[in-house]
Amino acid sequence: MKTPMRLGLSVAIVLLWVALNGAFRAAQGPIQGGIAVEQLNGGDAAYTAARVAATTSAIPTGINIL
Repeated sequence: MKTPMRLGLSVAIVLLWVALNGAFRAAQGPIQGGIAVEQLNGGDAAYTAARVAATTSAIPTGINIL
């Protein structure tokens, strides 16, 4: 593989990583906000959802692995 092609693929991979992480982080805030409001209304399901949303690291870890 030639050097320009390797450089282009490396840049493409880094840009894809940045885009996926940015998309996840942009979506995570409103989701956690909605769960927090539901938690104030009471109920164990909302508490469980809030804990899962607050501690979810599987998606960013998966993106980093890829």
